Amino acid sequence: MESEIIEIAKATQEVAKVGNTAIEAAVKLGTFLAEATNEPRHLMVNIVTERLKYICYQQQQSLLNKLNAQVSRRGIQGNIRIVSPKLAIPIIEYATLEENDQLQSIWAELLATAMDPNHLGEIRSAFIDIIRQLEVIDANILSESYSEYSNISRERVHGQAPSASWVSPTEYEIDLTTLHSHGNTRSLEFEASIDNLMRLRCITPYSSNSPHYTVIAGELGTRDYPDPSRYESVCLTSLGVAFIQSCLTKHSEKNCAQPLNS
Repeated sequence: MESEIIEIAKATQEVAKVGNTAIEAAVKLGTFLAEATNEPRHLMVNIVTERLKYICYQQQQSLLNKLNAQVSRRGIQGNIRIVSPKLAIPIIEYATLEENDQLQSIWAELLATAMDPNHLGEIRSAFIDIIRQLEVIDANILSESYSEYSNISRERVHGQAPSASWVSPTEYEIDLTTLHSHGNTRSLEFEASIDNLMRLRCITPYSSNSPHYTVIAGELGTRDYPDPSRYESVCLTSLGVAFIQSCLTKHSEKNCAQPLNS
């Protein structure tokens, strides 16, 4: 009986430790959110505590670590830009629900970019909806597509372009078959990812005649993609480029809102 009491006491202590740690994580995250939004600390702490009380504290702590690392990398400690709660609160909420480390990093990147006074681009609410519907393979394809787009854009500007004026990303063809990290580019998973990124309007089929945005379905009607080229030759949309520059770590640098070929 005595040994059972001891074990129960130990278990109770461990539960208390976890509870206290979770509360501490919520308070720290709420404090960070208060600084980002310039809202009262107690209000933000209450929001985090109430909305995220069922979330494992490790995920909250992981997000906080990522945010602090982003702020440090950008060198904006003490000089952050105030973020609207309309953006900050859903980002925090969805980020702490995200169990995948890579996707959580994208959420952290978005909030850090919104806080960065050196970032000149607009942080759109649509970015939140896009991240919510991304899988890891989608993020990887976007990242590599942007690298291809950047290379093509710089080559054109430095070697061939008669003008340094901004050119729409829909004018740059991206050959998906050259993306080395996806193996069989005609796999079901890959094609599903391309379809999803087109649905989110991050990429669109490339047309050498007249670059355009292809509407899948909606008020403007439905158009068929050329098959099978939509899985082989695409281009980024302007929305896709803005999203990547705001949310993907490798490309979210200071002054990234400036055109690549300026």
